Parts: sequence; C-alpha cells; structure tokens
Amino acid sequence: MNLAIIEYDIGKYDFRAWASSVLGVEPLENIHERADLKIYSNVVAQINACRRELNKGFSNCKPVYVDFIQSIIAPLYNGVNSYQIPPSFRFHFSGKGSSAFQRDRDYRFNPTYLNVWIPLTRVWGSNSIWIESEGGAADFSPVELVYGQALIFDGPNLSHGSIFNDTLFSRVSMDFRFSPCRVRD
Repeated sequence: MNLAIIEYDIGKYDFRAWASSVLGVEPLENIHERADLKIYSNVVAQINACRRELNKGFSNCKPVYVDFIQSIIAPLYNGVNSYQIPPSFRFHFSGKGSSAFQRDRDYRFNPTYLNVWIPLTRVWGSNSIWIESEGGAADFSPVELVYGQALIFDGPNLSHGSIFNDTLFSRVSMDFRFSPCRVRD
C-alpha cells in the first residue's frame, strides 16, 4: 500500500469547523489574509503562530480526533498499535514558498508507521502535498482531495513535500503517524 484515499463523515468529524473557530477565520483558505499575522516578520513565524493556536485549542478536538482514529483508521488495519497525539498542523499559504522533499525515515521516524494526511481545505496543484508513486521514483504529483477525504500513505518511504503555492488559496491540513496492526491489502 503506497497511497489510499478514504472518505469520512464531516458532520461527525468536523475538524474544519474546529480549526476555523480556534483560528477565527472563515473560510480557512483565507488564513493568509488574517490581519494579525502581519505583525510577524516572516511566513515561518506566521505559520508557527497558527500552529500554536491549534495546539493550544486541541483539547476541545481531542475526543473527536481519537474517535476518528478508532472508528475510521483502526478498522482498516485490524487495529492500531499506537498513534501520534496531537497531530501535526500544517499551513501552506497562498503565494508562499515550498517545503523540502523528504522521507520520514530520514528524520528517524519508524519505517513501519503510516501517515494520515487530512486537508481541512480543498487541495490540488501547487497548494497540495506532492508525493512520489513509489520509493525512489521521484515522479512527484499533487494529491487532489476535498474536505471529507484523507490520504493514507507510506510517509517513511515515499518522498513528499510541497512546491510554491501559486493559487489564491491557502492549504490548512493536519497529519499524524500511526502503527498499524497489519498492513492494508
């Protein structure tokens, strides 16, 4: 299993509404226009400020997040041995730079873990994550998803990253790593 797209009930797992409430932005795609972010000298500082807000407010989302893992992810793998909590929150602002392409194992993450990437905005083209089709292929392409879809992928072994976001929309996403009880067929 290299890539799998799953769908989930956004009425039950409304991560977007939670993030919008915590960040005080609707729609999330316009996070880059939030006036108070202008006080920061660079985009990294702006992103870190947004991450801190979501991490600080995560306790309100934690029960939904845990239920998502137990009800949506675990049944696909005959259970989950362990998972990341809280998830990582990511921002790819409109008109801003890229991230380095990397494999999680290059940063000493367990090579048997899988990644779940949950965009809270529609993602396509340059505002999305780009992933190679198989380890070492370097044939990167963007993942296209709508809110209510998530991507499960082999992050330790597939190189992934982002390119300059030339769209008018920012991407807000969250992701986590987990240890499956068995590999998905």
